[in-house]
Amino acid sequence: MDYKKLHDKFIEFWRNSTPRERLIKRNPKDERLKFSYLYTEVHHILPTSLGGSDDPPNLVELLHRNKKFRENISQTIRRKYNDRNRND
Repeated sequence: MDYKKLHDKFIEFWRNSTPRERLIKRNPKDERLKFSYLYTEVHHILPTSLGGSDDPPNLVELLHRNKKFRENISQTIRRKYNDRNRND
């Protein structure tokens, strides 16, 4: 599986939709939609430790569930990258 391609596809989706829109799409009856405020976090697409900036194009607003997914897929990409470099 091409995890980098999958990661990029989700980043593009998250950039082009609001957290509220994503929540409505996933579950229109979600209790959180009753409130005007949704808990979200802003995350770097490319971490600052890897050269990413704090500029808006490198930031995305995520719901907690999105954040966990993004972290998991990013870790998988890093592991595969490190494994490939060890074998070279």
